Amino acid sequence: MIGFSRWALRILNWLNWGVGVIAVLGGVIIGYGFPDQFLAAIMADGIESPRAMLNWLRIALPATAPMIVLVHIILTRLIAIIDTIPTGTAFSIINADRLRTIGWALLGTQLLDLVIGLYSMQVSAQTGENMAWGFGLTGWLAVIMLFVLAQIFRDGAAMRDELDGTV
Repeated sequence: MIGFSRWALRILNWLNWGVGVIAVLGGVIIGYGFPDQFLAAIMADGIESPRAMLNWLRIALPATAPMIVLVHIILTRLIAIIDTIPTGTAFSIINADRLRTIGWALLGTQLLDLVIGLYSMQVSAQTGENMAWGFGLTGWLAVIMLFVLAQIFRDGAAMRDELDGTV
């Protein structure tokens, strides 16, 4: 299962970069390179406020660039933690630090999601288009859980070091 998890996380990281870069570049290229064509296309679809949609495209998609980096941090730190399992060093200070880093990166993704989501809701109201965003509590709970787990790993590593020193 560990091997599969590592493999799956690596594929997810490649997809994160591939799809993310395409979305960011697509938003920049269409939003700034071909705004008139974009406006014409969405006006043909009957969008109430095409300028708002263009602004959303110009802002929301490029704003996902930091999300790509944050997800990369999460996935690579998770892979690094998985790599310590076979060596029996999972409960270590370095893994506690990795969990804390994952917690901060996940907090960043949650904040970005919140800002982009609220902006998308505003654009939805202006354009009549459903941007399909909703607040999710799960990610915020995961942030708290990661910080708690990081402390548990840190305490576990300290106990392990103390036990190794007494034997």
